[in-house]
Amino acid sequence: MDFFWGFVMLVAALLLFLEVKRLLKVIAVCRLNEINCTGSYLQAAAMFLVSALLILASYADLTEEPQRWSPAPPTRPAPESWSQADNSSPHHPTLMREAGFTSLDARTRAVVARVIDGDTILLTNGDRVTYTGIDAPEIAHPRKPVEPLGREAYRLNRLLVEGKQVERDVANQVRDSYGRLAAYVFAGDVFVNAELVRKGLAQLAPSRAAEKYAPLLAEAAREARHHSRGLWAMQ
Repeated sequence: MDFFWGFVMLVAALLLFLEVKRLLKVIAVCRLNEINCTGSYLQAAAMFLVSALLILASYADLTEEPQRWSPAPPTRPAPESWSQADNSSPHHPTLMREAGFTSLDARTRAVVARVIDGDTILLTNGDRVTYTGIDAPEIAHPRKPVEPLGREAYRLNRLLVEGKQVERDVANQVRDSYGRLAAYVFAGDVFVNAELVRKGLAQLAPSRAAEKYAPLLAEAAREARHHSRGLWAMQ
């Protein structure tokens, strides 16, 4: 959709430019021959209006936060509800414990200053964090073009965490070649790593660290694949 509206904006800008050139030429001819060109002026004004509306509509679509990627209901049930969970639920207590689900006190809290892409954030303390166990399409890689659904993943990530206090379950304190810490991130009741996968805007990237929440991430991937969401719809 970003490509479509970007193309529309380009066409509208081109029409606007051509209409300006035509209007200037008409004005010059009308003045030179001292004739009434009101009709031409009105036609040019209509073209200006149409082109301007197209450009505004394109800009609004490219910059708005898309509601279609709004977060799903909480993916983490409260502890008191675990005993009532159905065995078929992906959040059954056995699965949560097998996944190494930790208490809130075992995690580090921080505020997200800025979202960099679909699976990377910058915290107010200066730490760059990448989401463990998943891989979102690239939009900010120095050697790769913007990948399909990369902007959608970025927008959902912003919607989930930007400007909010999040909890990090850091796999280890070792930083990657980009200086980032790998972590599982929770925004309120939403497990952000799994939510991006569940929406089809990130794929699993198995790693030793990701084994801790592997059942939750795998369940999110199965749901996205079953409903042909996002990246799965393109395969």
